[in-house]
Amino acid sequence: MRSTLSRVFVPVALAALLLAGCSSTVTGSAAPEGGGPSVPGDLAEAQQQAEDIIEGGAPQESLDVCALLPAAEVEALLGPGVTGVPNDGINGNVCAWENPDTYNSVTLEIGRPGTAAGGQLPPWDATVGEERSLGDGMREGPGGGVQFVAGDRDCFLQVVTEDLGGSEDEATAIELAQQVRGTL
Repeated sequence: MRSTLSRVFVPVALAALLLAGCSSTVTGSAAPEGGGPSVPGDLAEAQQQAEDIIEGGAPQESLDVCALLPAAEVEALLGPGVTGVPNDGINGNVCAWENPDTYNSVTLEIGRPGTAAGGQLPPWDATVGEERSLGDGMREGPGGGVQFVAGDRDCFLQVVTEDLGGSEDEATAIELAQQVRGTL
């Protein structure tokens, strides 16, 4: 009987002692009113961005990405009646055009301001393979699209037609990216 009691009592007693040691009273000045302690600039900014995302997304400037490509050019690539569908992507604003009969598509993503600091593409992630420069400050992006800078924004444009994202689609994507770059 004694061993059963000590097997229960000792762990309970130890837990009570540990919990008692976790609470203490500290003397000193109270925390400043209006929030928690001050936080260094970059950390405070990151915390604010995280709060914005949790609360439904950081405020985003109004940018009609679908209006950046002429409808006539998109229809010439994909067929008549294809219209862009806007979407708020993770990195910025997106517009996607798709022909439901052929599955040919054009996708344009305009990054948020500051995503291409100094007008330069962000560093390449070597885990996705070897970087392939396309000249004119552009490089091949994920999925065979074109990654480019417009102002201080990291942007992406992908064209997929019967060429299935091949060299003709890449050349068209580069041409369209240059047009977009000229309008932003």
